[in-house]
This record gives sequence, C-alpha cells and structure tokens, in this order.
Amino acid sequence: MLLCTHCGAPNAAHHRFCLSCGADLRVLDARLGSAPSEPSPALVVPAQRPRTLAKGKWGILKTHGFGLFFGSIWALIGGILLVVFGSIGLFMPPMLLGALIASPFFFIGTGIVLVALFRAMLKHHLAIHGTLVLGQVVSSEVDSSMRVNGRPARRITFSTTDAGGRAQTGYVQSFDDDVIHAHPPGLELPLLVDPTDPSTLIAPSMLGIQFVQPAPVIDSRPDHVNQGALREPSMASWSAPLRSDTQEGAARLPFWLRLFRKKPQADAGSLSLDAQGGGGLLLRQDDPQVEPRSVALDRPFSLICSTWPVSASTTELNVTVRQRGAGADDPGVRFKATLPQSRVSKRVDAKQEAVATLDPEDFDALWSTLRYFASVHGEPLPEVADVADRRTLPPSSPAGAKVAEAQHAQARRL
Repeated sequence: MLLCTHCGAPNAAHHRFCLSCGADLRVLDARLGSAPSEPSPALVVPAQRPRTLAKGKWGILKTHGFGLFFGSIWALIGGILLVVFGSIGLFMPPMLLGALIASPFFFIGTGIVLVALFRAMLKHHLAIHGTLVLGQVVSSEVDSSMRVNGRPARRITFSTTDAGGRAQTGYVQSFDDDVIHAHPPGLELPLLVDPTDPSTLIAPSMLGIQFVQPAPVIDSRPDHVNQGALREPSMASWSAPLRSDTQEGAARLPFWLRLFRKKPQADAGSLSLDAQGGGGLLLRQDDPQVEPRSVALDRPFSLICSTWPVSASTTELNVTVRQRGAGADDPGVRFKATLPQSRVSKRVDAKQEAVATLDPEDFDALWSTLRYFASVHGEPLPEVADVADRRTLPPSSPAGAKVAEAQHAQARRL
C-alpha cells in the first residue's frame, strides 16, 4: 500500500497516479527519500477533467508577453496615425496617403496581438481539458527562429506515448533561465496534450500552473459481479473503430480554436475479428502508423484487465489480449472501454492506462467472445459482468464441443 503524499489517500503499490487526486505517485514516492517537504503544487495535475486553475493564468499570458506588448504598440501607433491622417484627409485629400502608410502598422500589430491571444487561449484550454500523460525531456536546444532583444529562445522537446502506442514528440519555447535549468534532458514530468493532436502540449510546471484539487472519485465497484454462464458467441466476423481519447469529461478544442491549425490525427485504428481455418477467430488491431497486432483466439492467450474509476458511476476498463508464450516485448492487442462501475468487480486491479478506446456497444459485442475463448484455454476470467444479450451458436460446432467438455471437466473437479 502506498500513501499519496499530497492528499493522503491509499493506493496500491503498482498505481502510477493517485486514485483520488491524480498526483504522480512515482514522482512523489521518489522524493520520500530526500528531506521531507511538501510536493510542488505544479507537479500535482488532476487526471479528472475539466480542471480548475488556482494559479497560472498570468504565467500563460507571460509566455506570450513579447507578442502582446509589441503587437499592442504597433497597433496603437498605427491606429493613432490612421485616425489622425484619416481625419485630416477628409479636408485635405493628400493627407490620406499618410493614413494609407499607417494602416499596415495597425493591421500587422493587431494580427500579432490576436495570434498571441489565440496561443494563450489554446494553452488555457489544454490546462483545463488536456489529456494527462507522463512525458520526458528529450533535449534543450537554442531556437534561433525566435529572439527577444537579440537573445534566442530555448526549445525544450518532450517525448510521450499516445493511446495508440505511438511515440509522439512536442516542444515548448522559453526564455526563462530558471525554467530551462529546472527541466534538464531525461526529466520525467506530467504533460497535458491535445487528444486530437498529441504534438500540441503544455508543461504545467513550466508555466507555474497550480490546480484546485477535485473531490476524490468514489470507487463504488461491487465486491463481486454476476458474470453469467458462458455461451458460445455467434460472431464469425466483426470490426469496430478505436478512438484516441474519450475519457468522461474530456472536451475537444472548440471550432474557433481549431481554425488555421493543422489537421488532427486520425483515430487510433480499429479492432476486428476474422474467421480462420478450423473454426478459429483472429483478433486483429490495425493502426496506419504502427505494425498490425493480432491474437489467435483458437490458441492459448492471456486476458489481462485493469480499471480506473473516472466518476462515481463509471470506470475505464483496460484490456490486454496477448498470445500465451509471447515475448515480453509483444504489446498484444490493447484497448479500453468506459463501463458502469457496477459491472466491474473490486477484484480487478485499479490502474490507469493510456490505450485506445472502444465504444461501450462495440465492447459488449466483443467481450462475450473473449471470455468464451479464454475459458476454453483455461485462462482465469476477470470479474467483469457480461451483457444480458448473449447470442449463441449451434451446440454441434467444434468450439461448442470444446466448451462443453471443459465445463464437464470443471464440474467433475468440483
């Protein structure tokens, strides 16, 4: 058992984030060996969304202070000249030439201010609605493309892994020496990313952001669930899309903030069941950016589950399907779905996972099939309730005979 040093809530030893406040337990636990002190509020980022900022709005604006200041000066000077020369030009037409010369200063300055405000509002939106991931500083380099008084900025590059298992990189620019020195290469820290474009991110610790800690999520899962009798499914083929992020409370960027931004990444691929020779099924995960992954359900496989409560009534169920005997570097087929807490037992470990999301309806269509074939191979079944609608195949099928034989053998042992 591991106690969160921020809120004091108990967590299992394998937890990555606190189940109550979302604090990074690995960062906090590593600090226990040093001199006792309160954890930095900037490191405590709630996993729940939307978040409330206790501090940091000024820090977000300050990162765009150069654009706001000089854009405002240009717009102010250009606007004054535009009004003066335009007013005089009503009586002395040649003076309209001065208004024409001043107008570019006004419009360019206004454009600089609007771009700076747009970027600041984007960061503020990510702070409230962004997806919490653990990132690592890859490099810190001079960025000559941005200078203030002849001084170049530093570009700090981060690496993360998105829900589809793809490596992503993003960067932030900073002129603050204290911030730069506090984020050396190799440092792990929480990041907030745009779920539609994981390369767009912010580092709350670099902006001095602090969050109002939300009320703890109530874990109301029952001690046991009634999983129902195993019956052979009738699906011979099936396919469903995977999404990169659908956690309850998540909000994607509004339309006006998506203007002039690059096209978001596509969804995180798809899951499919394909009929194989001998009556078996192949579970396949396709993603255009990584190698396809598959698990043959007619051969022994492992079904590993964990869960992460996201509200008083719902929880994310994380599922990993891996061929038995596969190497440790084999990721298998991984996905998650948001289900009622009443369907998941407390015996399923609580653990947060960054994996692609399957719609609950598609999960229900797949889950009976996975449980059925796992039982055929003698795999322990996680305590997750099945759906009430269970379609069956004729009992004379080869797979049905295997299940009947397994059930009779289990009854004899009991």
